[in-house]
Amino acid sequence: MPVEQEWRVGLCASCLEPLDPAEVGKKHVGFCSEHCRKQAEKIRYVRQAIRDGRSTDPLTALVISSNMITFLAFDLAYTRPRLSDELRQEVLAQNDGRCVSCNERRATEVDHIDGGSIELSNLRGLCRRCHVLKPRGEIPDDLTRDGAGTIDTSEQSQELRQLWRLALRSRQPLDEAPEWRDLRERATEYADTRFGWITQQILCDQPVCPAHDGIHWRTEWPRYRRTCREWAKERATASS
Repeated sequence: MPVEQEWRVGLCASCLEPLDPAEVGKKHVGFCSEHCRKQAEKIRYVRQAIRDGRSTDPLTALVISSNMITFLAFDLAYTRPRLSDELRQEVLAQNDGRCVSCNERRATEVDHIDGGSIELSNLRGLCRRCHVLKPRGEIPDDLTRDGAGTIDTSEQSQELRQLWRLALRSRQPLDEAPEWRDLRERATEYADTRFGWITQQILCDQPVCPAHDGIHWRTEWPRYRRTCREWAKERATASS
């Protein structure tokens, strides 16, 4: 992988794989897939949370470990259809606005009961805690990169996932506990693997991919998006 930080026209802004110019007109402009775009969102979230101290909060650490890191370790992405504001409000208003699981706290998050269907009968309102603690069954195919259930079960990825869990459980800021050091060392050892490289992207000061850095994303993404569209048009013209 290259080490300097810059936007690379023609390469996916997350995984650095070559882009198909014919696909650039879609909503995941700059990414090889919607899957990669969603994974970049999670990487940015985790990077920011462990730097601003939110990851030391027990519930936030649990969200990062059970959702963000688990998704990235298995190579999953939440690419299901977006809920309309009207449907979201209708779901959260059920049960008098209370979580349907604990029936105590206010429902703030929409849960898919089974798979990714956004039919009203498959949606329910949960509080954040109950949503995080919800028992997870088999991984639905629509969360996987190929849509056919393929996940990353390599020993390296699962070892890194466990080290992430230990680092987050330490409730210490980044690099202020031995668990963070252990995670860094193993990520360096596994740098040539998919999740090892992603872990390095999260832990380092300047990730190789600007799409993984919150500041660059906010300030530079609009310009790069335009550049990427222009590149695709030029490629299409040259091949016609």
